[in-house]
Amino acid sequence: MTNKEMGEELLRMARKLFDRDLQGAWQDGDYNMVVRRAQEVVELALKGALRILGVDYPKVHDASH
Repeated sequence: MTNKEMGEELLRMARKLFDRDLQGAWQDGDYNMVVRRAQEVVELALKGALRILGVDYPKVHDASH
C-alpha cells in the first residue's frame, strides 16, 4: 500500500467517524462525546493529509516537552 493509499484510507475513516459517530452524538445531545469524536476526526484527517503529502509525522506523543 502506498502513502497515498494509506492517506486516503485515513481520510475515509475520518469521514466515516464523522458521519456515523460524531453526527449521532450531536443529535443525541451527548456533547462530551461530540468533542471526543471531533478530536479523533481531526487527528485522522490530518494524518491522512500528511501521509498523502509524504510527511513523516511523529508516532509517539511526549507530553513532557
